[in-house]
Order: sequence, then C-alpha cells, then structure tokens
Amino acid sequence: MATGTVIDGVYTLAERVGEGGMAEVYRAEVDLARFDYTSLYAYTQVQGATHAERSRKAEAFALDLRGKTIDRDTVRAILEAHHIPLPGQVVAIKLSKGDIQQARFESEWKLLLCLDHPNVIQVYGGGTLGENAYYAMEFLQNIVSPERVVKEFPLKDKLALFIQAGEGLAYLHEHGIVHRDIKPDNMVTCECSEGGYRTKISDLGIAKNLDQGMGLTMTDTIMGTPYYMSPEQIASAKNVDHRADIYSLGASLYRLMTGLPPYHNKTSVYEIMSAVVSGEMPIPPKRHQPVLPDTIAAIIQCSMNRDLSRRYSDIRQMVKDLTTYLEQEADNLLTATAMESLDGEASTAMQQSGIYEFERITRQSIQAGVDLEAETQHVPPGAPVAPNQPSATDPAQTNASPPPSKAVSPLSAGLMVAVALLVGFGYSQGWFRSLDSVRRDLRPQPSPGPTNPDTDQEKRAAYERAFAGARHLMASGVPGDLDKALAQIAEAKKFATGDTEVSAVTLLAENIRQKIAEREAAKAYAQHIAEGMEASDQKRYQDAVKCFELAAEVRDTQEVRNLLLIARKHRDLQNDHTRLMAKAESLIKEKKWEEGAAAYSSALKVEGYGASEAGLAGLAKARQGQYEACMAASRAHFAEQEWAKAAAEFENALKVTGFEKDKQATMSLQIARRRQMEAEYRREYEARMAAAKRLMEEQRYGAASTAYGQAKEVEGYSADEAADEGQWEAQQGMKE
Repeated sequence: MATGTVIDGVYTLAERVGEGGMAEVYRAEVDLARFDYTSLYAYTQVQGATHAERSRKAEAFALDLRGKTIDRDTVRAILEAHHIPLPGQVVAIKLSKGDIQQARFESEWKLLLCLDHPNVIQVYGGGTLGENAYYAMEFLQNIVSPERVVKEFPLKDKLALFIQAGEGLAYLHEHGIVHRDIKPDNMVTCECSEGGYRTKISDLGIAKNLDQGMGLTMTDTIMGTPYYMSPEQIASAKNVDHRADIYSLGASLYRLMTGLPPYHNKTSVYEIMSAVVSGEMPIPPKRHQPVLPDTIAAIIQCSMNRDLSRRYSDIRQMVKDLTTYLEQEADNLLTATAMESLDGEASTAMQQSGIYEFERITRQSIQAGVDLEAETQHVPPGAPVAPNQPSATDPAQTNASPPPSKAVSPLSAGLMVAVALLVGFGYSQGWFRSLDSVRRDLRPQPSPGPTNPDTDQEKRAAYERAFAGARHLMASGVPGDLDKALAQIAEAKKFATGDTEVSAVTLLAENIRQKIAEREAAKAYAQHIAEGMEASDQKRYQDAVKCFELAAEVRDTQEVRNLLLIARKHRDLQNDHTRLMAKAESLIKEKKWEEGAAAYSSALKVEGYGASEAGLAGLAKARQGQYEACMAASRAHFAEQEWAKAAAEFENALKVTGFEKDKQATMSLQIARRRQMEAEYRREYEARMAAAKRLMEEQRYGAASTAYGQAKEVEGYSADEAADEGQWEAQQGMKE
C-alpha cells in the first residue's frame, strides 16, 4: 500500500514499519476531527455480564447511532471517564494482505476494542480498504527485540518484563479471551520515554473468545506456533481453554531463560508436534543454563505440565510465584515449596506439579543440597523399566521409596494410556498427514498370515488378524483407511464362526459405516464453509449465507452460527446499500437532484459502504445537478426581473454541499439582492409621489409639500427633480 493513502478519511499512511505473512503494519497520522467514536461510545451505553456480551450489544447499538450527530468533546469526556482507549495523533495501522479471511481479521480487533490494560495493546477500531481488512492500534516505539532481552537483560529485569506479560494475559483471560499464540514475538517490549520498559501482549489474530465459542476455527485445525503449543492445542485448537496460554507462557519463559525454545533440537514441525504428542520431554532448561535458579525451573515445569490438573490453573498463580521470587531475590522458593508439597502444603507451582518431570528430584536430594543437574533422570516415553527399579504399573511396588541418589520417573501406564487415547481419539476425525506415523507407532500393526486358511486354528487367526486390522484402520484417522477398514471387516466376517464373532463383526462394521458417514459429512461441511468464505471474500454475501446454511444443516456448530450471523449482517447491509443506490439512480434519471443526493447520502451511510466509488460518484453527480438546476432557475427569474425569486434560487445553489463558496453564485446573489432592494425603494418612492399629487389636486398644499419631502427621503431619491418641483409648487400654493 502506497504511503499517503487515506483510509476512511481518517488515517493517512506515513510509512511501513513492519510486515508479516498475513499483514503489514504502517505508522499513520490521525485526523481526530473525522474519527468515528460511535462504536466506542456505544460500548459505554450498554450493559453485559461479559465483555463479549457487552461488545455484541454495543455493535448492534452502534448501527442505530450511525448518521446521528454526537458532540465529539462530550463523547471523548464520556469515553475517558469509562477508561476507553482513545487514539492520539499517531497510530499503527495493521493491514491484511493475501488471502487472509477478513472475518478472522475483524474478530481480532473487535476482541480488543474497548479493553484497557497497560500490558495489552490498545485497539481503536477497524474496517475494510478495498479487498483488505485493517484496524488501528496504538503505535509502539523503541521496541526491544526478544533476542536483545535474552542476551542483554539481567535476570531481574527479564522476570519483571515477563510478569508484565503475565498481567496482560491474565486481563485477557478475565475477559474470556484465550490468545492461542503466546510466544516471545507476541510479547512486545518497548523502552518508555520516561524510563524503564513495558511489555504488551499483541497479535490476537487467532484468539478465541470463550464467551462466544470459537467462531472461525474447525475442530481439527492447527493454530499457533509449534515450539510453544500445548499438547491439547495440537490436538484441537477449537477446544482449548486459558490453560493452553499458560503452557505457551511457560514455553516462552523457557526461551527467555535459555535463549532457545523448547524442542529446539527437533528439525521440523512434524518432529516438534510428534514429540509433544508422544510425551517426550524437552531438554531441561538447566542443561542450557546451569545457573538458572531452581525456582524458575520449577515454575517452567508447572506451567508446561502435560497433565492439566497439575498445570497452573490460573495465570495469576504463575505471576504470583514469579513475583514472590523477584521480591525475595533469593533462590529459596523451590526448596521450601518442594518440601511442603510432600507434606500436602505447597505453593501453586509445587502443588500443581509435584516434583519435576523435566528434572526429577527426590526429597533426599533437596535436603542434601546436591547438584540438581547430576540428579536429573530422563525417561523417554515407553522406555522399559530397569529390573532393579520399581515399576510404575506394579501395584505392589507403587509405594516403594526411591533410593536417595536417584530420581523416580512419574510416568506410569496410566499416562501412556492417556497419550494413546489422546492420539487415537483426539485425532480420529482427521488431522495433518504428518502425524500418521505417530498414530501408527502407538498402535500394534497386525502381522500377515496365510491368505487361504484351512484349519480352524488358521481361520481363527485369520479372523483375529482381519478384525484387529479393521480396528486399527478405523482408529488411524488416515484418509482412505476407513474404506480399507470396511473391506477388512468384510474379510473378518468370512472367518467368523461363533455368534459372538459375528455380532462383533456386525457392530464394528456399523461403527465403521457411521464413521464413513461422519467423514463425508465433515467433507461436505468443510466444503460448504470454504465456499461460503470464498463468497464472503468476493462480497457475494447472499451466496455465502446459502453456503453457511447448508453447512449448518450438516453440522450445527458455534462456528457456522457465527459465520451465518456475520454473513447475514453483511448481506442485509449490502441489500440496503443496493436498494438505496437503485432509488438514487431512479431519482437522478427523473432529474430530482435534491432527493437523489439524499438517497446517495443514505446509501453511503450504510456500514462498510462509506467509501463506495459508485455511491460517491453518484452523490457528486446529484449535487452538481442540484447546483446547476438552481442556477438555471435563478437566471430565468433574473431575466424576468423577479429579483426575490432569483435571490432565493441563488441561495439554494449555495446550500448544495461542495458549492457553499461558489464565486458565480455568490456574485449573482449579491446583484439580485441589490436589484431587489432598488425595486423596493422605487415602489416606495412612487407611492409617496402619488400621494403628494392627490393632495395637490385637493389643494391641500401643506400636506402635499410634506408628502413630496417624504418621497425625497427614500434611499436614492434625495435629489429627485420631480419631488423638488412638486414641493416648490405646493409651497407656492400655500402662499397664494
């Protein structure tokens, strides 16, 4: 986008200051006199139990306020009293590019509108510019890169900035917003002009509003940055809650403390996600930074715990632990809380996580003060338990005390079952092909057998192989495996002998057919959603509504309900605009310029159509026609010496928007008014002269002399010869 471009008559792009895959960021100057406060003001006039509910009501109320005059100074005072963020002379404009969905971009700024927290970036409003969406936010200066924070800032300052990010994230959670892409790049640190630093949470492009449902994300969609994504977010971005942000914040703290992201030793996105899904632990942070305080390592562990019940349940708990450590400036929190956790009393970090999983330490090692790194024991998922160690799956040995110099692995068969269920069930509806191998690794593969079994034993083995193969294929989630599973179960049916086997085959076949039906429904749903989004991007909102309605018939989800709501709103607005444009064009054809201009103005007031080229061109044409009609009428009256009517038409011409200072109309109006006054003086002079003549005829010379004098008092007739002569004759008559 070229610098100098003006958006909605308010924002002038000055320079591009950033660029990403989906958007560009510009510094822009603001014309505050033209800024539309309607949406912000509407938010202060409605009530709601949640931010989402209040925003919905405000959006509806704002539509009713469009076109109504609101005193700007009064509105700004009201907004400031309600702590609503207001723009200054300079803002940042985030402008979409490429094929990004406008609905998703719009949801980003609407989530943040009217929220005010020092650690959350402020947003002032947004809209569309041609085919692109945009929104205005506060312009951040003197930005400090995450790399500089990692390399140059001391631990105390790092933690202080991180606590600020936690406060901002907690504020979002309190308003029902899950960020879903927390990472160091989205925790922007700026150097303040008054000194010090401030960190703000930014880039909520894939945020989820818990009060409104997901809205724009399908169940199996992967959203986020893999290094910082929680296991449940990899499984389903749609179904996460605020605890996914807590995991990501812990992963960001790992990066801040070590300079490396978790799982940095993996070489591809697939390897990262596979490691997270399979339960592989990242390299302990103290391996990278041996001097890292144990307290901070414990907090990282608690926030990144795979077990949601042992992860921080509230971001403020994590902030509290960090603040406590920062205030004490001593590495004593870990020792105290770890000891307490063994007795049932613990701080948040130790209560949630127990002893490390990254660095598993025993009570004895803490008491003895031994080197924690030396006591670290890593047990890869699925690794066999050494013969001399108690098995986590052996009930008889679960209470055995570990030796004082070795850590005990908390992984158990239950965790492995949970992982299997997560991978098998959570992804059964279809996910990226890149995780197929993970699914297969967690399930036994049937071994091949004879193709034409003869003996009962061989038939039984063939049945079991086919049945197991069908179950495996049904659960794999790989495209096409369900059809293979159906063929496999048909093979198992051929070797089923007893009623139990036949019933099992029949039931599994029904389940497979049901999954095939669900798969086809999911395909149809996804196709309708994709076609609807394409129609929306092309502004074919009626077609978009039909597509989303078809999707709703297949699967009635919160996502499609939200899309339908948005599409119907845009369709209704488009229909209103189209109707008003047609009415305006009809009036212009009839040369009803004033009414046509009013219709075009109404069409341009429809939300989202204020910059319509056709509407602006039509309005300009209507106003030109209105001006020319007034000028033509005034000239006709001028020719007939109907000065009052001519002046009135010239005044009407000057009332037309855009022609208020027209020189020709202004000069003509002055002439018409002067001629009008001259005509009025002439009529008054003639009336007084006629009265004087009647008095002369009646030989009332004294009254006649007075009347002639009054005629001379009329503007422009003080030296009138006829009045002078009449007055002299009247005076002579008086002498006689």
